[in-house]
Amino acid sequence: MNILLTGATGFLGSHVLKGLLREGHETTVLKRSWSHCDRIVNELKKCRAYDIDRAPLDTIFQEQQFDAVIHCATEYGKNKQADQVAKSNLVFPLQLLEAAISSQCLYFINTDSFFTKQLPERFDKSQALYSPEYTLSKYQFREWGKMRAIEGKVNFINLQMEHIYGPFDGDGKFVTFLIQSMQRGAEELDLTDGIQIRDFIYVDDAASAYLAVLGHLKNLCGYCNFEVGTGISHTVREFAETVRTELEATTRLNFGKKTRTNHEIMFSTAQESSIKRIGFVPQVAFEKGIKRTAFSFKEME
Repeated sequence: MNILLTGATGFLGSHVLKGLLREGHETTVLKRSWSHCDRIVNELKKCRAYDIDRAPLDTIFQEQQFDAVIHCATEYGKNKQADQVAKSNLVFPLQLLEAAISSQCLYFINTDSFFTKQLPERFDKSQALYSPEYTLSKYQFREWGKMRAIEGKVNFINLQMEHIYGPFDGDGKFVTFLIQSMQRGAEELDLTDGIQIRDFIYVDDAASAYLAVLGHLKNLCGYCNFEVGTGISHTVREFAETVRTELEATTRLNFGKKTRTNHEIMFSTAQESSIKRIGFVPQVAFEKGIKRTAFSFKEME
C-alpha cells in the first residue's frame, strides 16, 4: 500500500515507520525542514520525504495517490501557547484530512490519546481538564474526523493510545526522567503517591496496531474507534518500582512527596476487545518492556 505518514521523526511515529517499511509498504513521510531525524536516519533512505514548510499539501497529494494517511504528529503543549497547540493538533491535521478527502484517499488513521477520555464528561460537570490544550485540541480533531466519516467523505479510524513507553522516548517524559535519574545515581526522587492507574503499552506493540488496521482496512468503514493498550492495569508506583528493580538502582522513591493536581486522570485501561478482533495482540509483557527500555538508555550513553 502507498502510505502517507506524519510524525515519523517522533517517538511513536519512528516505530510506525520502521514497521511500515518492514512490511513492504511504500511510505512517504511529512516532516519539517528543521526536524531532528536521528531516530530514522536509515529509514529516510528507503522512503520519500516532504518538508511541509516547503511543499504545499495539495502538491503532495497531486503528485501521489495514497491509499491511507497515518497521522502520528502531535504537540503535547508543554511551554507552548494555546494557539500553537491548536495549530499543530487541530488546524494542521484538519488541513491534512481535507487534502486527503479532496484527493479521494479513502482512509485516514488518526492517533488519539487516553487523555481525551475526559471529554465530554468533565465539561458536562464543569470540571477542568488534565493537560487542557493538548486534550481539547486532540478531541476536537477527532470530532471533525467523525463528522467527515458520517458524511461519507472518508473512513476515519481513530486509535486511542494508552500510556506508551519504550526506547528513544523524548526528554522530559516521565519514563525518561525515571530511568535517567536512576542511572545517574540519584539518591532519591520525589514523586506523587503513584496511585494513578495506567495501561502501559510498549512502543513496538503500539506501533503494531497501525499494521493491524492496515491489514483489515477493507473491513473498516465510516468511523471506527479502537482503544490501544494491553488491557492490564498497573499503578504509576508499580511502574516506578519495577524500573528501579530492573536497573538494580538504590534510589529512594519518595511517594507522596509531590502533590497530585486535582485534574489528574486517576484511571485508564484499554477496552481492547474490538482491536483484538482485527488481529492486534500485544507481545511485550510489562516487566520485559521496562527491562528493554532501561537497557536501551544504557546503550545510548
